[in-house]
Amino acid sequence: MASNDFTLNDEDGDSSDWIEIYNAGDEVVDLDGWAITDDPDNPEKWLFPTRILEPGDYLLVFASKKDRRPEEPDGELHTNFKLSSGGEYLALFSAEDRTQPVDALDPDYPQQYTDISYGRFQGDAWRYFANPTPAEPNDESSAYVGVTEEVNFNKQRGFFTTPFTVTLTTNTPNAVIRYTLNGAPPSETEGQTYEAPISITGTTTLRAMAYAPDFLPTPVQTQTYIFPAQVIRQSSNPEGFPSTWGWYNGEPTPADYEMDPAIVNHPDYRDQITSDIQTLPVLSVVTRRDDMFSDRNGIYAYPLKRGREWERPASMELFTKDDPGFQINAGVRIHGGNSRRPELSAKHSFRLYFRGEYGPDRLQYPLFSDSEVTSFDKLVVRANFTDSWIWGVTNALLLRDQWMRDTEEGMGKLNSHGIFVNLYVDGLYWGIYNLIERIDDDYAMSYMPEYDSFDILKGEGGAVGVEVKEGDLEAWNHMMALATQGLESPEQYAAIQQYLDIPLFIDYMILNIYAGHHYEWPWHNWYAIRPRAENGRFQFLSWDSEAILHDANENIVDISVYNTPTWLYSRLRANPEFRLAFADRVHKHFFNNGVFYVNPNQPDWNADHPENNQPAARFARRAQQIDPAIVGESARWGDWKGNKLFTRNDHWAPEVERLLHSYFPQRSAIVLQQFRDAGLYPAVDAPVFNQHGGQVDAGFALTMAAHEGTIYFTTDGTDPRMPETGEPSASALVYEDPIILTQGVITVKARTLADNVWSAINEATFHVSESDIWPVAINELMYHPADGGDEFIELFNYSDDDIPLFSTDEPQNTWAFIDGVDFQFPEGIIMPGGSFLLVVRMAPDEFRTKYNIPESVPIFGPYDGKLSNGGERIVLARQNSEGAYIVVDDVTYDDSAPWPPEPDGDGPSLERKAPDLDGNEPTNWKASLLDGGTPGRPNIGLPLFLPLLQY
Repeated sequence: MASNDFTLNDEDGDSSDWIEIYNAGDEVVDLDGWAITDDPDNPEKWLFPTRILEPGDYLLVFASKKDRRPEEPDGELHTNFKLSSGGEYLALFSAEDRTQPVDALDPDYPQQYTDISYGRFQGDAWRYFANPTPAEPNDESSAYVGVTEEVNFNKQRGFFTTPFTVTLTTNTPNAVIRYTLNGAPPSETEGQTYEAPISITGTTTLRAMAYAPDFLPTPVQTQTYIFPAQVIRQSSNPEGFPSTWGWYNGEPTPADYEMDPAIVNHPDYRDQITSDIQTLPVLSVVTRRDDMFSDRNGIYAYPLKRGREWERPASMELFTKDDPGFQINAGVRIHGGNSRRPELSAKHSFRLYFRGEYGPDRLQYPLFSDSEVTSFDKLVVRANFTDSWIWGVTNALLLRDQWMRDTEEGMGKLNSHGIFVNLYVDGLYWGIYNLIERIDDDYAMSYMPEYDSFDILKGEGGAVGVEVKEGDLEAWNHMMALATQGLESPEQYAAIQQYLDIPLFIDYMILNIYAGHHYEWPWHNWYAIRPRAENGRFQFLSWDSEAILHDANENIVDISVYNTPTWLYSRLRANPEFRLAFADRVHKHFFNNGVFYVNPNQPDWNADHPENNQPAARFARRAQQIDPAIVGESARWGDWKGNKLFTRNDHWAPEVERLLHSYFPQRSAIVLQQFRDAGLYPAVDAPVFNQHGGQVDAGFALTMAAHEGTIYFTTDGTDPRMPETGEPSASALVYEDPIILTQGVITVKARTLADNVWSAINEATFHVSESDIWPVAINELMYHPADGGDEFIELFNYSDDDIPLFSTDEPQNTWAFIDGVDFQFPEGIIMPGGSFLLVVRMAPDEFRTKYNIPESVPIFGPYDGKLSNGGERIVLARQNSEGAYIVVDDVTYDDSAPWPPEPDGDGPSLERKAPDLDGNEPTNWKASLLDGGTPGRPNIGLPLFLPLLQY
């Protein structure tokens, strides 16, 4: 049972997953040393202790992740893993053989359903059982043959302008389909029976399921159809919704649904608002209306209620104007602290839980483009309370907390990733929200999979100031005791580092000091995570950082509050090694395009260039995302305070402009000076390199400069300064002449020493390639052909000279593709000046015939491998006399902006605008005008040249 709710509790009272083992043989079996696993690559994931199974005996094992193996014969067994309700591999191995399982569900068992078991039926068949029987014979009278096939909708969720009809079908014979239009989940007894296409004339949440004899019913599926022209006219009393949301202090709480006509009809917004509300992804949460709004048990009517008891089943959909996205069933709760209070806010935050009782126990989807994590068991939908107009402030932006987390990402720190969405609740527009990861043990394991348990603490204010979310306070209290005793000496500094990751901690403090975060921090609004392992050290994460980025002159460098991260910081400042380590991190982030770097000659906040890492550009990119949608937010909530109407043009946009043109251009220099004044950044400037790392040719001359003092540097990755003694290290060299970089990957670290004061470290890594320029370019790619098309790579010799595709040093060393695809050119191939050459995935003769390629164009192939539809690096290289490959040309393309989107399966190829342009710059490429591209021919730039393509 992979989704246990009420069937059976373990010894702790938890409804853990369970597995039933049965001895079907006629001999006694001792399970000592046997193993059970959900990982095909780890057959010994969990080992049994001694357990004697007589023939016909049953044994129950809880898959709880509690990892218990009591030796007592009647002791309860618990594995070190849980079962996925979405299905996964499961196998049992004997003590003697770890290569072939005794029994297995391979490759995986199917989707599971709450309180319905899955087991053997009449021998080797498998069935679902409505009446689970743990540790007893399976009740075959309650067996289901399978699951009714899902309902097919002929119209997918999205935005619509005209009425249409929806047809519902299922492939299971004799199945009945039932549906609802009021948010309630249909069932075998609830909803309307589908008999004819359903007419959709306005914004609608259509929910449907199907059931058939001897089959489990389908999970409820949901499609939200949005009519923007109707959304902007959303009234104060929509049909089917209550006029009040519960009671507070003995009085009914008035409901608020209206899109304010003063915004909708305003001449500045009325012509664009219907398109403006379509610019962000839609998050549609659909529930039974009473579950959300009832004055008896609705979670929105009683937002102060907490816990599992106040979680309700719901549907979650995420989609955009151009992509139907996905739908998953989940649980929904109200989330937050003060934002729950009805007298302070009517726009509450939510939490979404993915559990087996609702559907899949995890959401599997790439929600966040800046994170590799694609599996989630819960999410938070934040209203950004104190950075919103609900709070009643004119400078509200909804952006500050996300900027904080984006900056953590830029610093290389753990952070809770997020995107902005337009939320709809039961089909009603609810405004702009921030959909983010929730920080807990599941989050920690997603980003630190090498560990399986953590101390996770949260700052909560009050006398204690720390709430234990996972683990305990033992390590935290030890760390705080060390800090209180003092950290001046080398021994004390070494001791604290057993508990605290110093570089990441410094980054955390720099970020909060820069942001001027003192209204709600550090008393609360932070998380600390520590792996519960011998080498586990705390690191801190930002949370709920809405009250930041206000005064460019804000100075909180000396902040110190006991039992918070700032107490550690204030005590560490007494240690000279910490102060220099702090200076090193400041230099990393405030110079050389770090996250707080501002170009003094051009404080550029242009967000159009993703490589622009300046703090204003990071902010501007998020502001551009929500700029149009702010109009809808203004109409929905801009008048909630009653005595003021907040708008995009009068309030939001001016605050954006203030930050971009006043706050960010000044703030970095101000904070840097604050660090200098506090002794956290030396007066001696760090050396400046003529190039700060990156790709360089062999023979590159690295120069360094400093205003005063002597520059010491290393090229072996070590610090040129000895810790504690403050002397130059044994491997440090004095900089006098340019350093010639010849080969390999070289990390250069340098400090300036002046009047016995060391500067912060300047560090850069150089990738040195041999100087070997050849005028042959990857000129055209067909990486994701449309149906019926074929992959190819086109090379172009853009010189007037003949180019041999073999080494002039040793003819047997040829040219080749060494990344992306594998292909080595035959010996003796020469490309005449101005000629094309093709390398293809299919047989060359078939390609030539299919695409009518002239005999004058050489075609080679097939190459090994396949070009990635999502983007990858392609490298063309030649071998030198030593047999080492030297890069001739390389291209790292992508299928998403700013790269042209059309070559991603729509028919066109990806064409280089000019062969000598940088192949890794997206703006230097375009989509071909013709479907299928122009293999072996010039890249045509204008339609008037199309006749030239005919041979």
